[in-house]
Amino acid sequence: MGEPHIRFYAGQPVYSNAEPVGTLCILDTVPRCFDDVERQTLRDLARLVEVELNLVTEQTKRLLAEQALKALNADLERQVINRTRDLEDTVARMAREIDRRNLAEAALQRSECWNQTIVATSYSGFIGTDEDGVIVEWNASARRIFGWTRAQAIGQKLEELIIPGYLHASRDKSTPPFSASCTETVVARKIEMPALTANGCQIMVEMTISAYDWQGHRCLGAFVNDISERIRNGQQLEEKQELLNAVLESIDVAVVACDAVGNLTLFNRAAQIAHGLDLKAIAPSEWSRYYSLYQGDGRTPLAMDNIPLVRALKGDIVRDQTMVIAPKGMPVRTMLASGRMLRSASGRPLGAVAVMKDITELSVSREQLAMSERMLRTITDNVPVLIACLDGERRYTFANAVHASWLGKPAERILGQTMEEAFGREYHADQVAALAHAWQGQMSQCEHEIVRKNHTRIVHSTFLPQVHNDVVTGVFVLTTDATASRQHERNLHALAHTDALTSLPNRRHFEAALNAAAGKRREPGHHVALLYLDIDHFKQINDTYGHANGDAALVEFARRLQTVVRGSGVVARLAGDEFTVLLQDVRSEADVELIMRKILAAVWSPFVLTDCTIDVGTTIGAAMSGGLVVTPALLMESADAALYTAKKGGRNTYAIRNLCISSKTSARLADTQSLVAL
Repeated sequence: MGEPHIRFYAGQPVYSNAEPVGTLCILDTVPRCFDDVERQTLRDLARLVEVELNLVTEQTKRLLAEQALKALNADLERQVINRTRDLEDTVARMAREIDRRNLAEAALQRSECWNQTIVATSYSGFIGTDEDGVIVEWNASARRIFGWTRAQAIGQKLEELIIPGYLHASRDKSTPPFSASCTETVVARKIEMPALTANGCQIMVEMTISAYDWQGHRCLGAFVNDISERIRNGQQLEEKQELLNAVLESIDVAVVACDAVGNLTLFNRAAQIAHGLDLKAIAPSEWSRYYSLYQGDGRTPLAMDNIPLVRALKGDIVRDQTMVIAPKGMPVRTMLASGRMLRSASGRPLGAVAVMKDITELSVSREQLAMSERMLRTITDNVPVLIACLDGERRYTFANAVHASWLGKPAERILGQTMEEAFGREYHADQVAALAHAWQGQMSQCEHEIVRKNHTRIVHSTFLPQVHNDVVTGVFVLTTDATASRQHERNLHALAHTDALTSLPNRRHFEAALNAAAGKRREPGHHVALLYLDIDHFKQINDTYGHANGDAALVEFARRLQTVVRGSGVVARLAGDEFTVLLQDVRSEADVELIMRKILAAVWSPFVLTDCTIDVGTTIGAAMSGGLVVTPALLMESADAALYTAKKGGRNTYAIRNLCISSKTSARLADTQSLVAL
């Protein structure tokens, strides 16, 4: 079905003057079970709506009736006056009697109107009955209290209308019979009794019954007030008082209170235990001596004006005043007292209250804790480690003195700040990922650098989560100086991956770079190329000029290779006079050929060594991936095959193999003149 998707409906008709005027309904978009209690609740709500609807109608009717009565009285008076004038001409002797009767009748009418107005407008419900207990008067407030309209109530037996059925069967002397013959025990008394309303609810009412004679008959009049709310409030107040007393007796905080003139009115169980005494009606000036109250030193008696309850009674707000209770023969207790004046809603002083917390063990613990903190601070401030603690808001709650020497900020300036606020975004950024793991409850580590006064320190930070009830409430940060060990590792790494003679990457470094480059998938038009080089006739150079000059020639050859390649590739020495160049991003064979021609041109110039000048040549073999994902072994084999091809074609030249076109192999002799031009 479409909007509004109603799956549940419950309704109760609403009447005004016994006529249906609408329905109070409940709608929901989900099915529901509707039990008897909920049906009764809906009926009660409908009755409340009827009461509000009918109240305005009855008030309007009453006002109209009053106006009509006033108009009728005025008209009657005019008729009487006119008639009197007519009769004065013919019945002079009756004038005085008529005037007297007219005046008496007018007075009676005013009295009746006044009484009716009082009854009709009274906030209390008024019910009048005849001598048989039949209702003859029912004002608007009675309708408000019980729910029946005047028309519904008039003519009904009052006892049958409002008295609950169970009281009919078990009536005793406390249940008032509503008849003129049995009024002696209830007249001029306030009676509390249960009563029924029109919607079947039972309420408690307070009723004052009066008996009077009217036109020769004995009648009853009752003013009624609904006291259900007052009774409920009284019960709730009693329950709250019982709860308060139970709480005061069960808590381990001593509570004492006094009234506005200083009489002690409250002394709970904890106060009795602390003093070893119960409440005693003595003057405030005697409190200190009687209850053994002393200042924080435990020796100086507490002056009257300094007793927390006395201070509170004078209007002071006492917060955490240290005092000592030292009764003879009982343990000495150190208390932390707070108190304030008690006032009514209108501001009138009612007295004062003071609460005292036993901090005897806490004071000892605080001293021990302070000593432990001093020891911990001494240790943490003298170890070469950054030690800090971040709270749940990522702010420093502890930082040792090493922060001042390593980061240039004393610990007291760091507290309350975040890491980024204290040391800057760059310092925080190096640790943010590891910190995130710690806030998730995992121990984490990271390495970063601390730069201060042109000195770089490599540090290792460990983040330990502080967990309480499975919730991370903070993180401990331990940072050690790893500069020496990391530098040593770097030196070992450099020695393991660098050729000692030429300072070029060695075979191990070359193989790692080749493995990474060969396995990388590239975009179309981007290739990896590998060049194999060796120096032509290098054995003859060693034999002719000596190994020292041979080593110098290798160093110069490496320098010229690096000058040509620069940052476009990796130059490495494999062994002896064997070199490689790894180009990781070339677009075509022409790019590779251009680099090889530049290498040949760079090597063409004579090598000026320490004690000789020699000519050096080189032969180059190149393999290009051609856009394919190739293995390192295939690249090396292809480059080696190209080098062999170049050597067969003549020294001091190059050859290239494109693996995408496996059948294509080109070898060219370099033009000496063009190389020189390059």
